[in-house]
Amino acid sequence: MLPAIPSFERLALSRATFGARSVDESYVQKIGWTAWVEDQLSPPAGDDPTLSRYIASSTMNIKYSAKDNKLGGWGAVNEDRHLTALNTSALGLWEIYRQRNKTLPTKEVRRITEEVVAATWIRATHSAYQVREVMANFWHNHFNVAAKDSLAVRTGTAAYDRDAIRPHVFGNFREMLEANATSVSMLFYLDNAISKPATPNENYARELLELHTLGQGAYLGQVAPSTVTKNSNGVATGFTDDDVITTSRALSGWTVGSGTRMRKLGTLPTTGEFHYEPFLHNTDAALFMGKDLSGLRDDMAQGRAILDIIATHEATATFLCTKICVRLFGDTPPTNVLNAAISAWMSHQSQPDQLRQVMKTILLSPEIGAAASKVRQPFEKTVAFMRSVGATAVPHRSMFSLLRKTPDQIFTWPAPNGHPDIDGYWLSSAALITEWNALLTVLGLPMTGVSITDESLATTSVNKLVEDWVGRIIGFELPGTKMDDLIDFAMGLNGVLTYVGQKSSSARTVENHLRRLVGVIAAADEFAHR
Repeated sequence: MLPAIPSFERLALSRATFGARSVDESYVQKIGWTAWVEDQLSPPAGDDPTLSRYIASSTMNIKYSAKDNKLGGWGAVNEDRHLTALNTSALGLWEIYRQRNKTLPTKEVRRITEEVVAATWIRATHSAYQVREVMANFWHNHFNVAAKDSLAVRTGTAAYDRDAIRPHVFGNFREMLEANATSVSMLFYLDNAISKPATPNENYARELLELHTLGQGAYLGQVAPSTVTKNSNGVATGFTDDDVITTSRALSGWTVGSGTRMRKLGTLPTTGEFHYEPFLHNTDAALFMGKDLSGLRDDMAQGRAILDIIATHEATATFLCTKICVRLFGDTPPTNVLNAAISAWMSHQSQPDQLRQVMKTILLSPEIGAAASKVRQPFEKTVAFMRSVGATAVPHRSMFSLLRKTPDQIFTWPAPNGHPDIDGYWLSSAALITEWNALLTVLGLPMTGVSITDESLATTSVNKLVEDWVGRIIGFELPGTKMDDLIDFAMGLNGVLTYVGQKSSSARTVENHLRRLVGVIAAADEFAHR
């Protein structure tokens, strides 16, 4: 018999993972929540061995026609290729970009991002270290880059995910911040790669302060720096337009080894990686949030001083911890959890595992097992469904189209602010219809491998079949008449009746009708929240 209410473990797992499964719930009940959290926050440097082998063995089709041109052209390709871009060096990725429309089609550049998206689906569905995947997803949205912005941004996405995001999710925020500031995708997306000494580009400078660190609430506008209140360390409590200008100057020269010829200034090296170029650096950076940078003359010293100030600022701690808690708890996270997270952020800001300590504080709070209060976004909801039915995520182009009517896919949100993380945004009619359609169709797509017939428990009762699947997908008995409504729905499906021995239909009909049943169960409001 199903429990009337979800267990603490079910609720906590739903918050901390891409979907609680019955096997996970039983495991946590056996070892204890604290032990599970400690294990999750101490993952290996890379994927767990089983996942690593699966990704290494996975392939995805790429197809394009031959083309001749004066630069060499390329032959026709139609192959199931391994996800080679994931481990290609920065120089190797850049070479693909350099050869676009010469000896390679632009499809090869797009392929880089497609492989990262495919790996994201796979990791979210199958990783044993689910908290890392949840937080990788969070930080990708926080440090958002839009692949459609340019082919140069697309070129860097594999290295961006591999080097700037994933290694840092449980590390130190200051280190993560510089990893992002020096990543090829971010440098091109927010134009710092093309910043000139005479006219430093302010795009990245403003987003660094307003979106990545201090937050919009710390923006003071066009006010004289001398009028701004300072903290005990002599640092301003917020930033002004003058601070944005100073930041753009301090970060000029932070560019990409793109091989670009800079007229009289020289030629950049061809590395495909971050490159600091002194001849592109504006030396006029002076006062930043109350601190004088004019005496810093070593390479990158002014830019790094700014990263030091903003990474350790109280406003950054509040802004980032609020975003993390909203991601896990909903629009109004528990005040005591938020305050504890901010305290952990500040007290561990010089430690290499700062973000691990913040997550430990949040995950070990009693509120982590409180009643569901957060709307699942489309990608998370679809992955949670796949996990609950035992599906395998298979690299395929359908991964790019399933949620195309929503912005909830890595590298698709067009603006640097990342998609909204408030419940109301995801409760529009269009979003909900897309989600429901995804749940009803995903199991029949090439991106998903599963037999619901094989996954179903042998039974001769429709009631028991429905109860088994509600237990796997929802985790507790649905209230009111919902269980009876599901049973009535199942009784109208010949394939379901065939499965329990009351009708005779083809194996294909049985599978399709069982898929419809589990899809309808996942459309319940109880599955829409965590």
